[in-house]
Amino acid sequence: MAFFVKMLRSRVILLWALLKLWVRRIRGERANVEMWLELLGRESLYPPPPKLWSYAHTAGGCIGCGLCDRFGKEHERPAHWLLGDAREPSTAALANVAATRLVALEGDVSEVCPRRVNLGNAGRLLRENQECVRVVDADTQDHDTRTTHGAKR
Repeated sequence: MAFFVKMLRSRVILLWALLKLWVRRIRGERANVEMWLELLGRESLYPPPPKLWSYAHTAGGCIGCGLCDRFGKEHERPAHWLLGDAREPSTAALANVAATRLVALEGDVSEVCPRRVNLGNAGRLLRENQECVRVVDADTQDHDTRTTHGAKR
């Protein structure tokens, strides 16, 4: 009985949302894309690197087995870098050192990794994310400067 009530309730909620959408469309209202983009802008989201999809599938997939850790220096843990490092542009600067070391360890680790994670591509992802942040931040600062100077006139 409880299952039936939950199912009925979920369908009523879905029907209500659909009816509201139809009424808005009949009135000619459209989604406010500009507002949505502004909200995304406040979230400090950055665009992905331009050629991300050509190598992203080989930069991930680490299962944390730790086999690659034996190739790191005394206190280096490449598996932890892969699992915990910044994968999105907004936090890429936190992984600056790891990107360089991942690229350096690529050849040794590729032989032992059971998932065939390409450390060079993981390092590339981190570096390109950092570059995306630099470009967007520079554009934002340039835009802010132009806006501020325009407001003073």
